[in-house]
Amino acid sequence: MQMPVYKESLKETIAPSVESLKKAMQTYARQGGTSTIFVNNDGLQLISPEDRAERMEFYANHGIGCRAAEA
Repeated sequence: MQMPVYKESLKETIAPSVESLKKAMQTYARQGGTSTIFVNNDGLQLISPEDRAERMEFYANHGIGCRAAEA
């Protein structure tokens, strides 16, 4: 599943969206399917280094692939 992200809040938008996607993935898995989450993060270069590190750690901890747009 692809999830586009710009500068949305990790706690208010991204994390709840990931939680929702994971529930959908569980339902799909019960039906025999497999899926992963991939984030297209176009705003990663526009946020603070601290927020960037927090997001990258969140993605890694949840097994989420990520691609950031080049500056």
